[in-house]
Amino acid sequence: MSKIVSLFSYPLKSGRGNELQEALGDKNGLYGDRHLVVLNQSDASLFSLRDNPVLSDISITQCNKGVSVTTGDTQTFIECSFDRALQAKIWSRSVAVNIASDAVNDFFSDLLSAEVYLAEQHQSMFQTLMDTGPVHILSLSDLNKLKDMCDLSDLDPRIFRPNIVVDTLDFMGGTIPDALEINGCKFTVVETTERCNAVSIMHKKIHGLNASNIVSTLNRASKFKGPYFGVYLRAEKQFSMKVGDSVKTHQLNLEQI
Repeated sequence: MSKIVSLFSYPLKSGRGNELQEALGDKNGLYGDRHLVVLNQSDASLFSLRDNPVLSDISITQCNKGVSVTTGDTQTFIECSFDRALQAKIWSRSVAVNIASDAVNDFFSDLLSAEVYLAEQHQSMFQTLMDTGPVHILSLSDLNKLKDMCDLSDLDPRIFRPNIVVDTLDFMGGTIPDALEINGCKFTVVETTERCNAVSIMHKKIHGLNASNIVSTLNRASKFKGPYFGVYLRAEKQFSMKVGDSVKTHQLNLEQI
């Protein structure tokens, strides 16, 4: 039986992750995960770490009167509100958001060298600003196989920006479970992990490399099929989980269909 070895949340989409010992959430995802986003002012489309890798260094915390933004060793508090409604484009999704005050938008525009907004997810939205399923899980055992396939000495799981990292699930084996169970809550598998250039960007950034062969290796090995390093999940109800919790897999019994 597999166990959780790490938990992460990302308050700002494409921003710095927070490592957790315990996580709470529901069918919409982890509470506090990916509820803030940076958007291009020109068309309200997503501004991500693909546009500027500096975004992945930014940590942000909301409070009653504004936001606290941390980049490196510098922390900046900015008074603001989120009261201007807008429809944003997050890849193929149209998402209701509220735009921050001008002072915050000016701060982020200067920081990222682009005309951008900071926005928060509207409370009516049904899940976090994750691109697909609201919770992302991957396995260290698969990452070790991938590391060998790519002839790498080390491979940090954070390059895939997971919420849950477990020790021994075998997604690379080719059999994807229909569901997982963690601490009494069932999580349906929504789809397999996407492979995109953000993975390569984070690999080069975290490991200090000039080039990355991860995505090309994954595509060749899978023939563009299969997860190889994770799946997206959706919880059936409210949940709590912590590092060390067991993870059970569930396969659909075809005789019951």
